[in-house]
Amino acid sequence: MCGRYALDENARQLADHFQLVSTPEISARYNIAPGTLVLVVRESGDGRTGELMSWGLVPAWARRKGTRTSYPTPINARAETAPERPMFRHAFRAGRCILPASGFFEWHRPDGGRSEPYYVVPANAPVFAMAGLFEEGDAATPASCCILTTRANDAMAPIHDRMPVMLRPEWYDEWLDPHTPVERLRPLLEPPPARSVRAWRVGTRVNSVRNDSPDIVDPVDAGLDR
Repeated sequence: MCGRYALDENARQLADHFQLVSTPEISARYNIAPGTLVLVVRESGDGRTGELMSWGLVPAWARRKGTRTSYPTPINARAETAPERPMFRHAFRAGRCILPASGFFEWHRPDGGRSEPYYVVPANAPVFAMAGLFEEGDAATPASCCILTTRANDAMAPIHDRMPVMLRPEWYDEWLDPHTPVERLRPLLEPPPARSVRAWRVGTRVNSVRNDSPDIVDPVDAGLDR
């Protein structure tokens, strides 16, 4: 599961990295939480654009009268089953997107202990692409999105058994193209090599969504860097 992440790059840097034709102005955020508006990269008729969407997917069929409050708004979808599940299969076919991130948080619970938050970043890049799905909005409901997760690699496994799907830049076009067959996308959803990520334990201030400052990602003990 991925329930919090950070994005400290500015709009110009992100536009360059993702080759965006347009993107909204954004501020650095270090404790991005579900239910808030997040930056999403999608393919449009004019090229890749950056847009703000609500984190928590609302399928089109769930917006019909009488059903909107009857279903959850998932923040994650399992990459292994999303193409077939009714909640996600329309978005997987027609609404694939990217959620830019600088790093993500995951919580580990030692045997008999309290949950400890960790911050996970790409080993050699300031920003990376989490594979996501989105649904268009309407007059009453904003466009919404969720993050695809996959099984943990060897670096993440001691912390948690799941992690976001991390797309390599050379895969962006294929992932965002709605005409790419599902079977060609499955290899993109595998976990990245263990050497491609680093993780360290951080303080518990991240547990509160009210806290959103750069020191949230500081290691509590440099010796715990994995």
